[in-house]
Amino acid sequence: MEAEGDARDADETLAELVTSLARRMRREWRAAGGADGGPPPAEARALTIVMHRDGVRPGALAHRLRISPRSATDVVDALEARGLVAREADPSDRRACLVRPTPRGRVAFAALRRDRHARADALFSVLTPDERATLESLLRRVVDQPGDAPAPP
Repeated sequence: MEAEGDARDADETLAELVTSLARRMRREWRAAGGADGGPPPAEARALTIVMHRDGVRPGALAHRLRISPRSATDVVDALEARGLVAREADPSDRRACLVRPTPRGRVAFAALRRDRHARADALFSVLTPDERATLESLLRRVVDQPGDAPAPP
């Protein structure tokens, strides 16, 4: 019984630490990203996915972002309004579209990436390279486990 309680306490502590880290990162994002006019976090994540794919359907983007297709449409609309992405007809299916980065989106992504690296370096500077690699591996296992993400299109 006591071991079970200790495990629950450890799980709660982990959840609190991850939540605190996420809040800190969001605060820093707003303080830095908001000041220079960069895209909000959801749009930045979407732009990152679009940059790493040779055209992505909005439904696949929703799946990768773990949001509803309707929410993904809103994110793509916002990125398109900023001139960072464009919708193009999918050559393999005329009914579908692909989201691709624009030249302006590529420039914005490069700036976003530089800023993200600088903030990550500052945030994780207390860890050795081996500790960073271990943390990444552990977090990836937790994040990538099957869960309640929307089904892929």
